Amino acid sequence: MNRPRYAFLAVAIAAVGLLGAFALQADDEEIEAQGPIEAVDVASGMLTVDGLTFLANETTLFGDEEDGDAPFTLADLAVGDPVEVDGYRDADDTLIALEVEQGYDDEDGDDGEDDS
Repeated sequence: MNRPRYAFLAVAIAAVGLLGAFALQADDEEIEAQGPIEAVDVASGMLTVDGLTFLANETTLFGDEEDGDAPFTLADLAVGDPVEVDGYRDADDTLIALEVEQGYDDEDGDDGEDDS
């Protein structure tokens, strides 16, 4: 009859670990970069914007569903494409991309593309 106690203990430990992971990510400072893509490497999942190199992993969101953007992948991006990247620095000092959006608003209020 001790099995339920062990199962409860395992669930409690897992829940505490999960909450701790969320708390760690929530405490990290968000880092934002916007501008034309300077480098993209699909094989390694790396994306460089505004001098910052981000790792796009399985949790990275591509597109902004709130704005009705169509989903895309890292493979759809190329050097020179205007993007906005939101991310954070993990414990290993790696910049992790949380969200990548195509286009961005620059000082002129446009998407950063040369419309001439």
